[in-house]
Amino acid sequence: LQWLLNYAFGKRSYEWYAGLFPVTPKLCIDISPSYYDLPEERIREHKAYNPSTKIIILVRNPIDRVWSRARMVLGKHRGRSLDQIEQAEFIHLFDTTYQSWRPYSQTIALWQSYFDDVCVEFYDRLNESPLTFFRNICTFLGIDATAVTEKLDQRVHEGLLAPLPVAFRQYLYDQYAPEMNALADSGMVYARRWLDEHHTIIKREMEKNNAFFAGVGQVLNIN
Repeated sequence: LQWLLNYAFGKRSYEWYAGLFPVTPKLCIDISPSYYDLPEERIREHKAYNPSTKIIILVRNPIDRVWSRARMVLGKHRGRSLDQIEQAEFIHLFDTTYQSWRPYSQTIALWQSYFDDVCVEFYDRLNESPLTFFRNICTFLGIDATAVTEKLDQRVHEGLLAPLPVAFRQYLYDQYAPEMNALADSGMVYARRWLDEHHTIIKREMEKNNAFFAGVGQVLNIN
């Protein structure tokens, strides 16, 4: 009860935050997507307060990431199936997400400019081999990776399952292609796979219908 009261009503500060964890922990981990967008001044403050913090940044294909968010925010959270969502709602979410998004390359560089221990891991690897992903994280943190349970394969907070319509895919690609190409050119193997996957899907769709995709604006009826 005391912990809950402190969490709910304590005055927010670094000292308050540290007090939420055990006094003599072996390891404390806090996970939140909101840390990704922290402004530089907040990162600088944290460096001053706890310079030994280890940072883990999870990178995902930005097209898949936005589509996942759309399914969750517009569908699951509002109790709607995807066919109940207007096209304009999807486009609005795509645009607002892109406008507020800080590219992976900038975020990685920003955290690395303040902290020595920054691990960049990939959602793709988590899907391909949860065990390998888990072991990589444990190695980075310096903890034992042998205590593995069946929960490594368990999905949590799963959104509505639905394929990404190809017109939406191209719309998102047009937004995120510069970042994906920059990551691929920097040697990020998974980014090259994202690009290859996109081009393969688009090529397959165009082969199905030679008239497909005169322009994404026409497909989506966007002026």
